[in-house]
Amino acid sequence: MMNRHNKLVFVLAAILGLSLLGLAAQFAPSLYNRPITDDLCTAGSVNDAPFFEYVRNDYRGWTGRYSYIAFTGLAALAGPRFASMLPLLLVLSWFCVLVWAQLPLLNYLKLAPQLLYAAALGSFFLAVISHSLPSFFESLVWGAGAINYTMPLVFFTLAAGLLLRTWFDEKEHRLIPIVVLVFVCGGFSEIFGLLQIAIFASLIAFLFLTKARAAHKRFSQMLLAALLSALLAFAIVYLAPGNAVRQAASSHPQPTSLARLPWLVVRSTLVEFYSYLIHARYWILPLFLVPFSFGILQQSAMPGLEPAQVLCAKQKLMRSIVRVSLIVLGLALVAAVPSSYIQGDAPVSRAMILFFAFLIPGAGACSFLLGRLVVLPGRARPSSFAGADRRQNQPLMYLALLSVAVGVAFSMQKAVQLVPVQQQFARAWDARDQELRTLASSGVRDAQAPMLVNAYGYSDLNDNPKHWVNRCAAHYYHLETLTKSN
Repeated sequence: MMNRHNKLVFVLAAILGLSLLGLAAQFAPSLYNRPITDDLCTAGSVNDAPFFEYVRNDYRGWTGRYSYIAFTGLAALAGPRFASMLPLLLVLSWFCVLVWAQLPLLNYLKLAPQLLYAAALGSFFLAVISHSLPSFFESLVWGAGAINYTMPLVFFTLAAGLLLRTWFDEKEHRLIPIVVLVFVCGGFSEIFGLLQIAIFASLIAFLFLTKARAAHKRFSQMLLAALLSALLAFAIVYLAPGNAVRQAASSHPQPTSLARLPWLVVRSTLVEFYSYLIHARYWILPLFLVPFSFGILQQSAMPGLEPAQVLCAKQKLMRSIVRVSLIVLGLALVAAVPSSYIQGDAPVSRAMILFFAFLIPGAGACSFLLGRLVVLPGRARPSSFAGADRRQNQPLMYLALLSVAVGVAFSMQKAVQLVPVQQQFARAWDARDQELRTLASSGVRDAQAPMLVNAYGYSDLNDNPKHWVNRCAAHYYHLETLTKSN
């Protein structure tokens, strides 16, 4: 029979393997992705001017999101085939950074094997979030959306890993990398810019209230520098001249009045939670069961407690659950503010990943703490009961693994359906691309082309040749007009 360590290794390896399989199924169709809509707008602009002039023009004439402008421009310069590489590069980068960021915390908690723990937790998080999004394509596959809303999460995870290392070991100086990373993160969207301001400000307030600042001077200095960098980034984005142009062209040309803003923020916050519930669907079950079973496993491994210790432990766990819940609620409110003010509505579907990236770890933490709470006895128990508790937890752990396996199976079934459709889309896009380039090089100024629909249901042309989508495509191919053929 396997001992406790071997069983733990088996469970972690199973979670890692299943999660990676689920991610592979989710991202398999994206290997045949091609640029559409905003991707072509950016590519047309960046190809018509020197790079820094393109950045300046977009900042002055469309949006203040300087990091978004720069990275979408670089992606466009990489060519249309880069659209098929970007989603995979992002998710692989995020996975590696997640594993690296967790290591100091796992080392402090003395959880072994550390690397396997970190890989299992990171892959499980990515599997849950990728299966829970209102628009997987817009958030993680589409170039403009993935860069705008997923890339800052990768950079922020890297900054979080540096901060954790400073918290546990203040000997190394990491001030400049964190300031740079925070500044880059703040240039992707108003939502994330405000989120990181709230996070750093809250951490600083926590250090002051708990009087832990004196024991973590360098960490406190880094937090303050990160907050100042985040504030500067948000100011640059918010004060950009191009914001007025984009606002005027939107369906909400005037910002929301301050009198209506609180109501809209509350409404948008409720929409954020509702959006998770209706789109995560089945994956809520693994998100609850996996951390819940780990919570029971860890608590069962502890020796028996005296009645007073049991009561104290229960109170601490309940307070922790409440605190985590309040933190998630606070971040939801903060995430709702920019969209409520600028758009008069909740964040668009592709932006929900910014909030889900905090909601899902928060929900997992609460499930883990609840697992620890439910096995605490009402009275003292001898430590010999720990082995029995572990045996009783095995069916729950296997049920948790089964829940992940079922979700992955559904994902694989969907991938089998989507991959051929996306392959056909990619072949048709490449053929049309070559045809339009040939027409443009031969001097044709007005062209027709078939509208293509990818496996995710997104089309790349409009019936109206004057629609912005058609105009962007025409600009990309150096044509005067591009009309959808019948």
